[in-house]
Amino acid sequence: MLCGSAENNFMAMFANDCVYINAYDLNENGNPYVEETERYVTDMFADKAVEAIVAHDPSQPMLLSFHPTGPHTPLQHTPRMFEACAGVSEGSDLSLQPYFRQQICAMTASVDLAMLRMLLALASKRMLANTLVVYHSDNGGFEQAGSLNTPFRSQKGSMFEGGVHVFGHGLHLGSALQPVRSDLIHVSDVLPTLLGYAGIDPPEGSHFDGYNMWPRLSTGLPLERSHIPLNSASASVGYYSAYIQKIFGTTWKYLLNPSVITFLATSATGESYEPEGEFLFNLSEDPSEANNLVNDSSVQTLAVLNLLRFRTQLLQASSAPSQLTQFPPVVDTPPSMLGCWLPLDSPYFGTVKCPVPTPVFPDMVTVFAEDEYNQYITSNLDL
Repeated sequence: MLCGSAENNFMAMFANDCVYINAYDLNENGNPYVEETERYVTDMFADKAVEAIVAHDPSQPMLLSFHPTGPHTPLQHTPRMFEACAGVSEGSDLSLQPYFRQQICAMTASVDLAMLRMLLALASKRMLANTLVVYHSDNGGFEQAGSLNTPFRSQKGSMFEGGVHVFGHGLHLGSALQPVRSDLIHVSDVLPTLLGYAGIDPPEGSHFDGYNMWPRLSTGLPLERSHIPLNSASASVGYYSAYIQKIFGTTWKYLLNPSVITFLATSATGESYEPEGEFLFNLSEDPSEANNLVNDSSVQTLAVLNLLRFRTQLLQASSAPSQLTQFPPVVDTPPSMLGCWLPLDSPYFGTVKCPVPTPVFPDMVTVFAEDEYNQYITSNLDL
């Protein structure tokens, strides 16, 4: 999608004069995958995952990385799942349309069904009992598009808890389920923890930003992590940072201009961005981040505030520079003239003709016109 004109390098992200470069963008090992263009992609990914499990030798270890593209905008789903989500709870007051909540539910239900199919495949191969399943989200939900992050504050694109707190339901060990935990854990802990689970010692001299949490997770002991740095930094958008630290059993969180998505939206439209300033929350007592303590004059709060200010400044100064030099980033690989979005060095780039897809608008979303739909997936993101 190119928006604006050559004078602004087509960087007017939310302009009304956008040109869509439409091409087929699904391939398998560099080969356009055009056999089933009408199927829902989450179901197609699940098919491939189940095939891999069924074909696997159970005497050998297996690592399966499954990454569905939903739930995410644009809100596209199957009619069956949409009907199954009738009567779902209401979304946030920020939701642009009341039916978006049902659409998000339908997309999530497709992911759930895909997970069920993989679990059944593992069971059929007698592999389920010794398989660890990690179910992970990348961020909190986008409330304008129907997500709901209650009881946490804000949404995707911010460093409030609604943007960075991933929900979890503890750890299944056999038939036992540990309760929801309030320990600190970070995505960088996943790799060393998986290595610990697999009994693999990291190569000598290797370094991880995260820690092996498996011994304590599997025994129910408190986790030992006491710090979580949160940094959203780029030469093009500046620094928007937060820092979480557990001090004498209390979890504190400091934020500086935390709503990154607001900055990106206003800067893309040329509007002036008003920095939000500082926030300090006692997450142990206020997980919803309702009470900003940055102006609290108590000795304890001032000490914590100054400590986390210093840690945030150190975080910014020591972070690796972002490779993103402008926003939005420019995609410099166009689709081929035959309608396939492939790397220039793909052997199929100029030889395989792909079906150019047209937007699909199922019957259940005809409550708005096609041009309104296009407007939603582009310009309305600046809210």
